Amino acid sequence: MKKILALLFTCFCFCSSLQAQNYTYQQDNNKAFSIGLDMPVAIRNEFFTVGAGASIKGEYPIGENLSVTAAGGYQILRVKDAYRTEEGPNKAGAFIPVKAGVKYFLGDGLYFEGEGGISIETNYAKRKYAVIALGPGLMVPMKNRSSIDFSLRYEDWGSSRIKVLGIRAAYRFDWL
Repeated sequence: MKKILALLFTCFCFCSSLQAQNYTYQQDNNKAFSIGLDMPVAIRNEFFTVGAGASIKGEYPIGENLSVTAAGGYQILRVKDAYRTEEGPNKAGAFIPVKAGVKYFLGDGLYFEGEGGISIETNYAKRKYAVIALGPGLMVPMKNRSSIDFSLRYEDWGSSRIKVLGIRAAYRFDWL
């Protein structure tokens, strides 16, 4: 856990140093929507390894630098080689995470986000895992009130049954 927090802190510091570039991001308190690609990496789990996925996220401002978020997606996690059978590779674990959270903007596109929700396993045991997720992100502005949103998050599914380090790259646009 200490190593994961140290990694998140290092990534946060790296993202903070990126704001010294020649761009400014104006948090204009508009509703926003994003579509992204996810790369979850299972850490401290005996059954799954790396995966891939896609997600959507809505954002609604509730204060000057604060927004509430709602997100959903589909993720697959590859089964470790030790659990594969001779008949061929086992299916990857498939999950549908549904989360709600808050996003606090620190300035120049840099933010910190916390989420909570549920991740539903769609194959194997069909378990439901409670999810807690935390991490920093950076929005790089583009034309026409849109941006590219990069985020890194640590997720704990089911009281440490599955721990995931997630990377997300998304296209974000204002919708009102």
